[in-house]
This record gives sequence, C-alpha cells and structure tokens, in this order.
Amino acid sequence: MTKDVKTLVVYFSHSGNTKSIADRIAARVNADVVRIETVVPYSGTAEEISAQGKREVESGYKPEIKPLDVNPAGYDRIVVGTPTWWYTMAPAVATFFSNTDLSGKDVVLYMTNAGWLVATGFFLLIFKKKRISISVINYFYVKFKNFLLLWKSLI
Repeated sequence: MTKDVKTLVVYFSHSGNTKSIADRIAARVNADVVRIETVVPYSGTAEEISAQGKREVESGYKPEIKPLDVNPAGYDRIVVGTPTWWYTMAPAVATFFSNTDLSGKDVVLYMTNAGWLVATGFFLLIFKKKRISISVINYFYVKFKNFLLLWKSLI
C-alpha cells in the first residue's frame, strides 16, 4: 500500500498565468493551493511594474509577504510556481523560500514565462546564486507563447 502524498501548490502570480498553472496542477494531484501575496501589492502600468521588478531583482530586494493561509509543514510535497522576472524567480517567491522551512519536503518547482526559454538546471543555478538550500525533486517551465505544459509527466 502506498502512502498518500499530501501536496500543497504555492505560487505568486501577477498577471494570472502562474495561477492558471497552479490551479491545473492542484486539480490533477488533488492538492491544496495558496497564493503568495506581497504586503504592498504591485500597482501601476505593465511597464512600471516591469521596471520595479527589474530594480528589485537587480538589488536582491525581497518584499514582505503576507502569511500563508496554510502551514507548509503539514504537507509532504510542495509545488512552487513563479513567473520569470528578469531571468529569475519573482522577488516574492525568493522571500517565500527565505522565510519557509522546507526541510524534509519533496519540492517541485515551476516557472512561467512569455518567451524566454529556461535552460535545464536553471532553477538549481538560481538557488545556488541566492544561497537557497532545499532538496528539489523536479522542476519545469511553462512558456505561454506556445503554452507548453510539461507538468503532466512530472508530477
């Protein structure tokens, strides 16, 4: 008899693309889903938000995030989704990783983007650069220009 794996999908989404994938994954694996929200929401035009995101990424800024509605400690597998912001994870997701103990969890990562091809091992390089230490069991990306859904065979 195999153990049921209790899964939580955690994501940050500004435009809704990363949320749509989070919802699909949660439905497929019968997971709970929770959104990472910044205390101060991003606002302005797309260009203004993009410029703010670039400044935050380049400076290593990690915005304060609201507490999650659930405690990740109660889950076996954590799926984390982020949009690509200036070739890396969104700053709010970096805050999540800095604030959340994922020791002993199976972690699956996904990244959405609108045209930039994420290279194999990209997440692992990001984590090394940001000095985030977790055990990643899988990772994938979703490119919205072609709407590639690689998660089907990965989870």
